[in-house]
Amino acid sequence: MSEINLHLTIDASPVPKIIPSLTYVAPGQSTNFLCMTVSHPLANVTWSYMELPNYPSLNGNRSASLLDFGEFTNHDAVTSVSHLNIKINDTGHLTCRSCNYISCVEDTKLISVSDVNASFAIMPLESVAEGDSINITCGISSYLNFSSDEILKWNVNRSDLETGRMRVLKKKTKFTHLSILQINRVTRSDDGIYICDVLNKSKGFKPQAYNLSVAAGRKPKIYEWNMNTSQLVIDTGKKRKDDVILICLADGMPKPEITWLKDNKSLPKHNGYKISQDKSELQMRYLLEQDSGRYTCRVVNRFGSDERSVDVVVNEGQSHIIHLGLICGLVIIIVIIIACMGLKANRKRLWSKKLLKAGSVYFVKKTVECRDPKLNIDDQAKLLSEDKK
Repeated sequence: MSEINLHLTIDASPVPKIIPSLTYVAPGQSTNFLCMTVSHPLANVTWSYMELPNYPSLNGNRSASLLDFGEFTNHDAVTSVSHLNIKINDTGHLTCRSCNYISCVEDTKLISVSDVNASFAIMPLESVAEGDSINITCGISSYLNFSSDEILKWNVNRSDLETGRMRVLKKKTKFTHLSILQINRVTRSDDGIYICDVLNKSKGFKPQAYNLSVAAGRKPKIYEWNMNTSQLVIDTGKKRKDDVILICLADGMPKPEITWLKDNKSLPKHNGYKISQDKSELQMRYLLEQDSGRYTCRVVNRFGSDERSVDVVVNEGQSHIIHLGLICGLVIIIVIIIACMGLKANRKRLWSKKLLKAGSVYFVKKTVECRDPKLNIDDQAKLLSEDKK
């Protein structure tokens, strides 16, 4: 009995899903999204973002341009993933559209913009040192339709508010109702938990708590500096595989500000200089001799400063001389060639003049010799033309 093998292929419409399921982002925040689609055959995926500047009204909606998308990976025979990086400036609808020959299916998600990156939250602070004046910001989305202007409340002592060392400011942006707790010149006694609450309990929000930790201030200190020498010699005549990178890592409270200097002045604008976003690295390339000097990393906060320096010597060396020699040699060769060509042309012109003059003399001589007093003018002209031939 022979065997019969059957292969069953089931084609299915796409089922797309946007990941992650974010609902709030900060204005101008770049966010990564995935669109995971299950289908057979595999679907083609396109993205779109429709901004809604008057949300919840749909009036005035506009399509945002999407520049950074298109990376597409296949997990298996029925699953594909499309990647999108988008900078969101306004509330809107994000849509992933997946199509195969059967149909097109969309997954759409409402992305709301909030200054606190959530429907209701307290924005965290980086670090707080004694003597700092700080703002603790609590916010709730303006899309929640509050009927009263009194929306948020901080649980601070009335006595602190009366002295003026603390105060609460109210502010409203396009996206968020904000309540800002300002504390001037914080001390260690301000350590503790601060609570922001929504007055309208019908909205169903639980109070948000923020744990304020005030650290003792300390002067900055550079704990990593990658130059173990006081002088760095850069020979541009030798090919370098890597750029020169100065690394300067520092600690302090509050966080110190890092500044790069050249010869005790602000680093000049230069295509060869590149400073990292956190300013802890200085990358140098395409340097010339005039870029030689003393490079300094200086870190400062209000409690003091620290700095490290290295003398950078850019040596263009023999390569500069060789290049200059080659250029001069090339110029000399070009000048000699032009002079030779000019001399040759001048000689040719002189020979032409001499030949022309000799021909004229020969012509006059023949003319005189050919003249016959017995012949008339027309016959002499005829003989002259035959002589020219």
